[in-house]
Amino acid sequence: MKKTSTLFLCFLLLLTLTACSFAQDAEQEANIKIWQLEDAVQWLEIKDSKLYALSKTGTITQIDINSGNSQILEEGWQGNFLTSCHDDVIGVNAQGNLSSLLTAWDGPEVGALSRPVCLATETIVAVDPEGNLLLIDTQGNLLERVAVDALRDAQLTQADVDNDGSQDIIVLSNPSERYGHGVLGDRTEAESVTVVDGETFSIKASFTLPEPFVFEQLRVTPFLTEDRILLLGTRSSRQTGAGVIALELQDVQDKNLVQVGEAGVIGLGNRWLNLFDSSNGEAYAIKTPHIGGPLQRYSLVNGEFQLSSETVGVSNHRIGSRNLDLGVLQQNENGTTNFIAPQYDQKTLEAFSCAVAEPCTSTWSYSLDNLLTSNLLAITLDGRNNSQSYIAAADQSGQVYLIPNQN
Repeated sequence: MKKTSTLFLCFLLLLTLTACSFAQDAEQEANIKIWQLEDAVQWLEIKDSKLYALSKTGTITQIDINSGNSQILEEGWQGNFLTSCHDDVIGVNAQGNLSSLLTAWDGPEVGALSRPVCLATETIVAVDPEGNLLLIDTQGNLLERVAVDALRDAQLTQADVDNDGSQDIIVLSNPSERYGHGVLGDRTEAESVTVVDGETFSIKASFTLPEPFVFEQLRVTPFLTEDRILLLGTRSSRQTGAGVIALELQDVQDKNLVQVGEAGVIGLGNRWLNLFDSSNGEAYAIKTPHIGGPLQRYSLVNGEFQLSSETVGVSNHRIGSRNLDLGVLQQNENGTTNFIAPQYDQKTLEAFSCAVAEPCTSTWSYSLDNLLTSNLLAITLDGRNNSQSYIAAADQSGQVYLIPNQN
């Protein structure tokens, strides 16, 4: 084939691929929904086909995705979060009590900066202002209290750490100021991880870091493989900066979590990473998200805890914020994982498709009109013929976006 013909075919192929890309972008743009609210939103939550937006001034707005209508439900609420819980959405009301949006109950006083967790037993676990864990039913009644000295802004997680068929509650505990880096809203971090049995509401296991280390994070990330359940924590010190350690409950009678892995220690103080979620046998973090660090993916290879790094040009945190969810994962039916996060401008969202043990590839991007102020929320809605996945986000001007996720 002549050189000119080869060049022409390459040029034609390039035009075809570009046209397909433009068509996909145009289709996505046409299906984006935007709502204008009065205030900037700090947290988004989904329940059925309705979005719940908590503004920075404490106003909660309900957005009906199907009809497009919105209405203000509450004003003056506290804290940073809403949580979709069983048939309800809960948060912290103006008086500081755990409260329901949809079934109108008020529960006990809780820590406004903490985030509760909802158990399959139709109960809720929250942190109170003294650092106790509270077990609460779905009418707001206090059932049990256990003293764990929880981090007052802890975000609770759950996992079946001993594989007995019931979920346990994992909480960062024993607040400490021995490493006052202060990237997460204050200079207090946790020295320990505590596991509480979800059925008996008694302490099942714990792990405490020696000096000079702390857990520089607000939550523990459960990491599930085919045959093991690990708990991942961000461990930091002035000497080492941040790195990820893996904990495991190997002996139920011993009641001690055991460190079984370590990876990605930065090696320089005041350097942090935001470990934010796990999916499909891999955990995800952004190293030094404030100064342009890479994506880090953690996995178990022949029983060894390992990581891989790749530059993708995104961040997933803002200094001083307790919002750890600027990055979000969504697992696909084909076994890949969608990873979405803002670029370093904190305005343009970029999506990647990540297969296990393979580099992530960019699939789409979308620029908000202003800076991102909320979490990113992955949503799957059932349509007439199939389901469609979306990403919800909100910006500084009070706009709430529902963006189709192009897999």
